[in-house]
Amino acid sequence: ESSGPISNGPGMLHYGRLFDEIIKRAGARTIVFMTWARQDQPQAQSQVVSAYRELGRHLGARVAPVGTSWIKALESKPEIRLYAPDQSHAAPLGAYLAARVFFGIFFGNASPNFPSSLEEVERLMPSPRDGAFGSLPEHLRFLDSVARSCVVEELGVQGRPRDQVFI
Repeated sequence: ESSGPISNGPGMLHYGRLFDEIIKRAGARTIVFMTWARQDQPQAQSQVVSAYRELGRHLGARVAPVGTSWIKALESKPEIRLYAPDQSHAAPLGAYLAARVFFGIFFGNASPNFPSSLEEVERLMPSPRDGAFGSLPEHLRFLDSVARSCVVEELGVQGRPRDQVFI
């Protein structure tokens, strides 16, 4: 929920701790999913980023910087369609970007081979009606590079030397 960190920060920390306890009892590690602001409220993204970073610090957990990756992607290519029509949820390219960020956070130096995934994304994507949209492979390469840079930066923020992160 992208508005939760803004409207109920203390509740987010409280429930984050409760989830973290359950996750640790199961023998796993928490990864905090930094979301994105609603499309019609881009000014809220800095608050969203701060809230999720604070939660990660409190829990001693990694943060998957999906919201940060959305900001960077949209600043560079505002025409790219990351949002679904409801202006809140992810469109297929937004879901792809989120998945690439999580892949990098989970596996760090692994480099996936995506031929079948690209075919699947292409099958699910609507056909572009205008030239501004660009080609799907071009957008996927661009989103891969955005995810890579955000993950490298995040892992450096979390104390892992940037030169040891290869995604």
